[in-house]
Amino acid sequence: MYLLNRSSHSGLEDCTPHEMWFKQKPHVGHIRIWGYRACSAVLKEQRKKFDIKTRECILVGFYDTENLYQLWDIEAKELIKRRDVIFHEHIMGHPSLARNNDTTAARGEKVNILGQQVQHERTEKEAEELEDLYPVIKILKEEEWAGIPERVLSMQEELVQKPVPKSFEKAMTSGDGKQWLEAIKSEHDSLKRNGVYKWVVLPKGTKELPYKWLFNIKRKLDGSVDRYKARIIAGGHRQKKGIDFKETFAPVAKFALLRLLLTIVALEDLEGKQADIVTAFLYGELDEVVYMKVPDGVAPEIGDKYVDTDGLVRKFTEEDIRNGMAVKIVWLLCKSLYGLKQAPRCFYRKLDRVLVEKEYTRVVCDYGVWICKGEVVLIVHVDDMQMFGTHVGINKLIAALEMVFILKRLGATGDELSLGLGVERDRLNKRIALTQAHYATQVLLRFGMDACAEVLTPIDQKKDWMITKEDIPLNEKGRKQY
Repeated sequence: MYLLNRSSHSGLEDCTPHEMWFKQKPHVGHIRIWGYRACSAVLKEQRKKFDIKTRECILVGFYDTENLYQLWDIEAKELIKRRDVIFHEHIMGHPSLARNNDTTAARGEKVNILGQQVQHERTEKEAEELEDLYPVIKILKEEEWAGIPERVLSMQEELVQKPVPKSFEKAMTSGDGKQWLEAIKSEHDSLKRNGVYKWVVLPKGTKELPYKWLFNIKRKLDGSVDRYKARIIAGGHRQKKGIDFKETFAPVAKFALLRLLLTIVALEDLEGKQADIVTAFLYGELDEVVYMKVPDGVAPEIGDKYVDTDGLVRKFTEEDIRNGMAVKIVWLLCKSLYGLKQAPRCFYRKLDRVLVEKEYTRVVCDYGVWICKGEVVLIVHVDDMQMFGTHVGINKLIAALEMVFILKRLGATGDELSLGLGVERDRLNKRIALTQAHYATQVLLRFGMDACAEVLTPIDQKKDWMITKEDIPLNEKGRKQY
């Protein structure tokens, strides 16, 4: 009925019923084909900080109000009203709604919202329009792979075939479940080694913070997989100021000072090395009492100690592990954890205390820089370190830091800065240049422009682009003023 009222009728002299009744032409720019796949925004009141912000839906109707759609929420299985909707006009229906889901969906055949098979082949014009709208389609076409080096081809396949899971369940059910499990074990071992938590029974009247597993695939400069990384993030959005934390500010080095130090290094022909502190935030010591839920994939072992509500230290038995416990076991955080609001400040205080004990002086104008006169300058951005000075001073600083932290040495400053910038050093002419060639290449690959032609100036150089005052239209008031 909604569409009929907005369709022309021969009995009304090609006028629509809506126009005859309301004396104005109806707005039809928002109308889409019934059954299109859509993504609707989840209202802020219905989601938490780490929840997804959109949901997959199916278009099933319209409302009299313009741009208000009636959608079928696939996950919640209910009808909803939404204005903020993005339509995928090349996708019809959803496999979960198919009657013969196990056969058609398993074979990859398209089905409509009623579960019926859809046989649709795009015309050449439709395919070209889609390629213009989504340039990545061109990259993924089989004929476009011809002539691409194997190294780049393998990188593209990894980017397409290895999506990063968003939850623990998806990580375990993915094709890389074994690698993700090893990453989870590595993260847990790191927490145990640093004494980040203790097993305790949650006291009555207290609440524990939630957590989230964050997964990532670290890649090398050429795009190949370096390692799988898993990290436990505490739900800092549930912390209350004055109870769970007090101060949160942590200084970082200014980028202008980094450029200044690189200039001095080039002119004085000094040495430069860089390093990264492994799991840096886990070294910070907490002053507040913070409890957190036990993450999925982590469980106590037989013989591990825990503290009950009376303060007595007990051990987990085989029966406790097998049958579970009547009380609620949580983590008592002894050191800072990623996600806590005070985590950066706790690590900064720890680092500053270690450097001051080693007789390094913090620069007054930038609290992210420490100096040992005549030997070395240390510049820190969160956990990324750049060291400039003499060989003796740099080695002395690294030895002092490795007594407290686990460092990952990234080599000399000359190939790539840990901040993601490329470095080109010319010792003969005493020059250092910062580049973003890798970042630019990734942007070109992302939008399918890696094979574009190069030009020095992206405009017509022969045309006269001089602007005169006659080219600027001005009213009478403007002419008097200027």
